[in-house]
Amino acid sequence: MGWPLQPDSLSGVAARPEFERKDGWYAWRLVGANNRELGRSVTTFVSYPECRDAATNVQKQLDHISPSLLTDSASGRWTWRADIAGEPVASCQRWFDRERTCRASLANFVDSIAAAEFAPDVTSLRDRGAADSGRATSGGKS
Repeated sequence: MGWPLQPDSLSGVAARPEFERKDGWYAWRLVGANNRELGRSVTTFVSYPECRDAATNVQKQLDHISPSLLTDSASGRWTWRADIAGEPVASCQRWFDRERTCRASLANFVDSIAAAEFAPDVTSLRDRGAADSGRATSGGKS
């Protein structure tokens, strides 16, 4: 996760110009009742409405999700990613020792996001490398 990006004709990827006028970025996470992360957006967004729209889009297009199981050849561990129309939209940041556990995690994500509700508040974190580093919170949940 990092600064919101957009395609650039010369280099392929560049920071989005509208981000340069902001002091933060947004990403969505799906968390379970025990506050364990079930999945998250693979991209970041320059505004809360843009981020919320992206999460809503995943909910609305569950029938079009193309899941991918990924394995690390060095460790043999597994994780997953979900695409819609060939674009990555969600991923799991955990790695699993077994393929079946990874598949269960993906199934849990799909089942859970279908019924997910948005938190009423947003938690914002400042860039630790910024001059005024520290945690700034508006609201309480993300």
